[in-house]
Amino acid sequence: MPIRVLLIDDDLHTRIILEEVLTNAGYEVECAKSGEEGVMIARNDPPDVVLIDYMLPRIDGIRVAESLRRDPDMHELPIVAMTAADLSHTDRERWKAATSVIVPKGSPAVLLEALRQAVGDKASGALGH
Repeated sequence: MPIRVLLIDDDLHTRIILEEVLTNAGYEVECAKSGEEGVMIARNDPPDVVLIDYMLPRIDGIRVAESLRRDPDMHELPIVAMTAADLSHTDRERWKAATSVIVPKGSPAVLLEALRQAVGDKASGALGH
Protein backbone atom coordinates (compact mmCIF):
# COMPACT_ATOMS: atom_id res chain seq x y z
CA MET A 1 0.00 0.00 0.00
CA PRO A 2 1.56 3.33 -0.99
CA ILE A 3 2.48 5.92 1.60
CA ARG A 4 -0.03 8.78 1.56
CA VAL A 5 1.46 12.26 1.44
CA LEU A 6 -0.59 15.38 2.05
CA LEU A 7 1.14 18.19 0.12
CA ILE A 8 0.16 21.67 1.33
CA ASP A 9 1.39 24.48 -0.93
CA ASP A 10 -0.44 27.47 -2.36
CA ASP A 11 1.68 27.61 -5.53
CA LEU A 12 0.06 25.61 -8.35
CA HIS A 13 3.35 25.18 -10.26
CA THR A 14 5.06 23.77 -7.15
CA ARG A 15 2.14 21.42 -6.43
CA ILE A 16 2.23 20.07 -9.99
CA ILE A 17 5.99 19.47 -9.94
CA LEU A 18 6.06 17.94 -6.45
CA GLU A 19 3.03 15.77 -7.13
CA GLU A 20 4.84 14.33 -10.17
CA VAL A 21 8.11 13.82 -8.26
CA LEU A 22 6.33 12.13 -5.35
CA THR A 23 4.10 9.97 -7.55
CA ASN A 24 7.10 8.83 -9.58
CA ALA A 25 8.81 7.90 -6.29
CA GLY A 26 5.87 5.66 -5.37
CA TYR A 27 3.90 7.92 -3.04
CA GLU A 28 0.16 8.52 -3.18
CA VAL A 29 -0.33 12.30 -3.11
CA GLU A 30 -3.23 14.50 -2.07
CA CYS A 31 -2.85 18.25 -2.49
CA ALA A 32 -4.18 21.21 -0.54
CA LYS A 33 -3.75 24.80 -1.71
CA SER A 34 -4.12 26.44 1.71
CA GLY A 35 -3.38 25.73 5.32
CA GLU A 36 -7.07 25.61 6.18
CA GLU A 37 -7.76 23.06 3.44
CA GLY A 38 -4.75 21.00 4.54
CA VAL A 39 -5.88 20.86 8.16
CA MET A 40 -9.40 19.86 7.08
CA ILE A 41 -8.09 17.06 4.83
CA ALA A 42 -5.68 15.80 7.50
CA ARG A 43 -8.39 15.71 10.17
CA ASN A 44 -10.92 13.96 7.91
CA ASP A 45 -8.49 11.34 6.57
CA PRO A 46 -5.05 11.49 8.22
CA PRO A 47 -2.18 10.92 5.77
CA ASP A 48 1.01 9.01 6.56
CA VAL A 49 3.08 12.19 6.26
CA VAL A 50 2.48 15.89 5.63
CA LEU A 51 4.68 17.97 3.34
CA ILE A 52 4.05 21.64 3.98
CA ASP A 53 5.33 24.95 2.66
CA TYR A 54 6.21 27.74 5.07
CA MET A 55 4.76 30.58 2.98
CA LEU A 56 1.00 30.11 2.85
CA PRO A 57 -1.74 32.75 2.69
CA ARG A 58 -3.69 33.59 5.86
CA ILE A 59 -2.23 30.82 8.03
CA ASP A 60 1.49 30.12 7.53
CA GLY A 61 2.95 26.62 7.52
CA ILE A 62 4.21 26.88 11.09
CA ARG A 63 0.70 27.55 12.42
CA VAL A 64 -0.71 24.71 10.33
CA ALA A 65 1.94 22.31 11.69
CA GLU A 66 1.30 23.52 15.26
CA SER A 67 -2.44 22.97 14.77
CA LEU A 68 -1.86 19.41 13.56
CA ARG A 69 0.49 18.72 16.50
CA ARG A 70 -2.20 19.83 18.98
CA ASP A 71 -4.62 17.24 17.60
CA PRO A 72 -4.25 14.05 19.72
CA ASP A 73 -4.84 11.86 16.65
CA MET A 74 -2.02 13.55 14.73
CA HIS A 75 0.48 14.40 17.45
CA GLU A 76 2.97 11.85 16.08
CA LEU A 77 2.23 12.50 12.40
CA PRO A 78 5.48 13.11 10.49
CA ILE A 79 5.55 16.64 9.08
CA VAL A 80 8.20 17.70 6.58
CA ALA A 81 8.57 21.45 6.21
CA MET A 82 9.73 23.11 2.99
CA THR A 83 10.95 26.66 2.73
CA ALA A 84 12.88 28.95 0.45
CA ALA A 85 12.54 31.75 3.01
CA ASP A 86 15.27 33.05 5.26
CA LEU A 87 13.67 32.31 8.63
CA SER A 88 14.16 34.33 11.77
CA HIS A 89 15.64 32.47 14.74
CA THR A 90 12.22 32.44 16.42
CA ASP A 91 10.44 31.06 13.35
CA ARG A 92 13.16 28.43 12.82
CA GLU A 93 12.76 27.24 16.43
CA ARG A 94 8.94 27.12 16.10
CA TRP A 95 9.29 25.22 12.81
CA LYS A 96 11.70 22.71 14.42
CA ALA A 97 9.32 22.15 17.34
CA ALA A 98 6.30 21.55 15.10
CA THR A 99 7.86 19.47 12.32
CA SER A 100 10.01 16.39 11.83
CA VAL A 101 12.49 18.03 9.47
CA ILE A 102 12.98 21.24 7.47
CA VAL A 103 14.20 21.00 3.86
CA PRO A 104 15.09 23.68 1.33
CA LYS A 105 12.50 24.13 -1.39
CA GLY A 106 13.65 23.19 -4.87
CA SER A 107 15.73 20.07 -4.16
CA PRO A 108 13.73 16.92 -5.00
CA ALA A 109 16.52 14.54 -3.93
CA VAL A 110 16.79 16.16 -0.48
CA LEU A 111 13.01 16.21 -0.16
CA LEU A 112 12.63 12.52 -1.05
CA GLU A 113 15.34 11.55 1.45
CA ALA A 114 13.64 13.65 4.16
CA LEU A 115 10.31 11.95 3.44
CA ARG A 116 11.93 8.50 3.61
CA GLN A 117 13.46 9.35 6.98
CA ALA A 118 10.25 10.92 8.29
CA VAL A 119 8.13 7.83 7.59
CA GLY A 120 10.87 5.41 8.69
CA ASP A 121 10.22 1.68 8.35
CA LYS A 122 6.89 2.24 6.66
CA ALA A 123 8.78 3.57 3.60
CA SER A 124 10.89 0.43 3.19
CA GLY A 125 7.95 -1.83 2.44
CA ALA A 126 5.66 0.63 0.70
CA LEU A 127 8.25 2.04 -1.66
CA GLY A 128 10.02 -1.23 -2.31
CA HIS A 129 13.39 -0.14 -0.86
